[in-house]
Amino acid sequence: MLTKVKISGYKGFQDFEWTPKQINLLMGRNGSGKTALLEVIDFMKHVVLSFHPVSEFLPRQVFQQHHGLRKASLGYSTSGNSGPAITVELHLQAVQDEISYRIVVQCPDESAEAEVIHEELRCNGSLSYQFNGSEVKVYAPERAAFRMLGKSSPLSSLAYDPSGLRQLKEFLFYTKLIRFQASAVKAWSSDSAVWLDRSGENLSGILVKLNSKNPSAFASLEAELRQAITGMRKIIFLKHPSQDTRYPVFVFGSADATEYSLTLDQLSEGQRALIALHEVLVGELDRLRLLMVDEPENHLAIFEMQPWLSALVDKAMVSGTQLILASHHPEFIDYLAQSNGFAMSKQSTGPITITSLSDLVDPEEMRKASELLAMGEVG
Repeated sequence: MLTKVKISGYKGFQDFEWTPKQINLLMGRNGSGKTALLEVIDFMKHVVLSFHPVSEFLPRQVFQQHHGLRKASLGYSTSGNSGPAITVELHLQAVQDEISYRIVVQCPDESAEAEVIHEELRCNGSLSYQFNGSEVKVYAPERAAFRMLGKSSPLSSLAYDPSGLRQLKEFLFYTKLIRFQASAVKAWSSDSAVWLDRSGENLSGILVKLNSKNPSAFASLEAELRQAITGMRKIIFLKHPSQDTRYPVFVFGSADATEYSLTLDQLSEGQRALIALHEVLVGELDRLRLLMVDEPENHLAIFEMQPWLSALVDKAMVSGTQLILASHHPEFIDYLAQSNGFAMSKQSTGPITITSLSDLVDPEEMRKASELLAMGEVG
């Protein structure tokens, strides 16, 4: 479980610190940092697992040009490097171990790509790995030292197994961000992916894979969609005429009426969103350690959101999956904010802040959290 997040130098974050719960709702005005917070956590996943250059995930424009890196306060040398830098730190509770991971990425000047200038991993408070921009040191369980460049995270390709690395990689692998874009969904896509991607573009292939690999889960999904999508009777799969793949077709109508069929791209945006959200709920949630969903209410009516939200929270509490939802919608806010809400805000000249709603609202307050947010009294 993610127990603490620290961010400095990314967009509007400076000396930002947050202690999440198992179920979390981020709320606040546009530009208050909700999406950016999810982006940072997702960025950490790709940096540690992919070995791709950090510049692929941190374009130059996300660095705060007015916040230089204060070398003296960091406690390590940056070998003369200067320029804006982003610092991110994650703390995890992994069964019996407490893991902390910290990375500093610098963009030296306008012509240079971002690079890692510091990275460290701690397990139960003890340093097990460190990179200072040019040299890697592994401390536990075995000791080693060698030189490396910082274009990508050295930790992502490390031949050694420092204490805490397996737990960190496992947590990040089972971390997922969803920012569904109905317009990205195609009638068919490859079924080679493990997860639904963040935009939902590969939804067709994921449904094909779920049907073939886990028929019982697919049957549950189909049953839920019959309840969620008016008039839908079943899902069938057809072979693509020119590609070596199948694709889903949604059959509508009743037994005593004419049937008609629609492919994913022919469905409404709201119907596509419902299918994607229910696929995550039925096909993926049990496997995830952390699920982040940015504005899940997009394209949905109120009566469509509530059953999915209730089922999501109930299932996460049973499976132990941590949830971070970012939403503007009153239905989400009033359902979760009282005990799990965090108000994010950013003044025009100040950094992004986050405060638990319980610290902002008088326990005697009778108005709903959504009303307080709408009136500008929180967030």
